[in-house]
Amino acid sequence: MSGANTPIRPHQANSRPGGQERVYGRAVSAVPRESRPDLRQTRAKQPELAEALRRCLELPERERLELHRQLTEYLLAPADDRRPSQLDLTLERRRKALEDLNRAARVLCKRGQLSKGAAPTAAQYRDLSRELGLISITAVTRAFGLWHYARQALSGTELPESQARRRIRQLTAKRRSSHLDAISSVRQWLNTDPAPTTQAAFSAFVAKQNELLAPGQPTLLAHAGVASALCLPWAEVLSVARAEKTLSEARQQAIEALDEESRPLGLISATQVGLVLGKAHSHIPYLAKHGLPKHRAQVAGQKGWSLQEIEAWRDGKPFPGSGDQSQLNLIGSKELAERVGLTVESLRTAVHQQRWSSVPRPAGRIGKSRFWLDDDVESFVAAGPGSS
Repeated sequence: MSGANTPIRPHQANSRPGGQERVYGRAVSAVPRESRPDLRQTRAKQPELAEALRRCLELPERERLELHRQLTEYLLAPADDRRPSQLDLTLERRRKALEDLNRAARVLCKRGQLSKGAAPTAAQYRDLSRELGLISITAVTRAFGLWHYARQALSGTELPESQARRRIRQLTAKRRSSHLDAISSVRQWLNTDPAPTTQAAFSAFVAKQNELLAPGQPTLLAHAGVASALCLPWAEVLSVARAEKTLSEARQQAIEALDEESRPLGLISATQVGLVLGKAHSHIPYLAKHGLPKHRAQVAGQKGWSLQEIEAWRDGKPFPGSGDQSQLNLIGSKELAERVGLTVESLRTAVHQQRWSSVPRPAGRIGKSRFWLDDDVESFVAAGPGSS
């Protein structure tokens, strides 16, 4: 037998005809689908808003309701006389119910009838509601659908999720080593007004801060994690952390500069591949199993991919080298030093000082690793030092 006042259990259907959705067993007006925010776009284009949503979902129910109340008051203009929506009224009833439940729990604790952090039973609350002038037990139950849910909310236990809440939580779920973590780590460091603002200074700060964290607290990302997540030069990382430009703007500018930086062979490093694809470069082994073009060269352990091929693969277009996966024969600093009779350190010094009579000019670089073409080296060795 079912009646109008029969409580709705959480395992029952989550939606009703007429655009309503169940929240903790009660039906409230749902937001029309066409007017709901696209949370996937929010996460991509407004990462800080997505992070705020994620943190809100991690709060206990009481704090979430208080946050809603304060934000509503803050956002309303002084002359705004809008009528509260059904959702506003539902959340206000829930907030009031928790307020009175909490008051009852404090009184019972003082009397030694309830342990700290526990919620009162229905019988305890019913007796106190008459004595203290609290809202009725019926009003509390109506606010949450079930008395059990009200006690859960007071004790900080997560309540059963509605479809809308589950959707928001899944789309704003925290991901390990995300760009949000990276930017947050750098911003915490910049807030200390560091001097100098070098990678080494940042790494030292992160190491010290992580030592001070209590067990279970999330650690700050070190420079390697920041570089992997953002795939940007350090100067650009600082610009994003200082809010001088957005992450998307910094990435777009870095991608536009790749064409010039990768000349003459158009080779880019793993970090730059991640920049082009919008992924952390740690994803490359996974992407390689799903059709990512193979690297074209390797210098001093640094692999180089064709920028043209990576861009074509990203855009779903056939790339020129799809049928030819041969690797280029490039020479790194160590091999060149042996062929010209120098130590690696002397070679690097000569290149830094641009003494092209002592060493051949580099043909380019993959990331930070310079390379030389075999033909250029042979011509330099044949001509002898001092001929350039």
